[in-house]
Amino acid sequence: MQFVQVKLATDDPDRLAQFYVEGLGCKVVRQTVSLDQAAASGAGTNEEITITILSFPGAVEGPNLELITGTGLESGGGVLTFYVDDVAEAAECVAAAGGSYRGEITEFVAPNGGTFRFVFMTDPEGNVVDLFQAVG
Repeated sequence: MQFVQVKLATDDPDRLAQFYVEGLGCKVVRQTVSLDQAAASGAGTNEEITITILSFPGAVEGPNLELITGTGLESGGGVLTFYVDDVAEAAECVAAAGGSYRGEITEFVAPNGGTFRFVFMTDPEGNVVDLFQAVG
């Protein structure tokens, strides 16, 4: 397991990206990737998801900051993302430790052609944890 990303829910990703670039020295890596309904199922929403990925100052290969819309989270809500070897196995561990499913385990093809499996879960206090696995 590897911690890779902090996601921040936003209603205005361009404005928030500008803040992090100008105010904190982040750099935009990729902007506005639209994910289809399959990805929304993993987040537990029915909305199209868009993302803007920024690198943190001094970080060479992550973790990253992802500004995200369409998750059903209020603007300002955060998500911790962990890459895992097996989403189903990791989800069972999270649930056994007191977490809950927010979405369902979902597989989708990203705009870069990669296939991924993920699920949004919550910790015992309701914070969102994203378990993410590359499958092809």
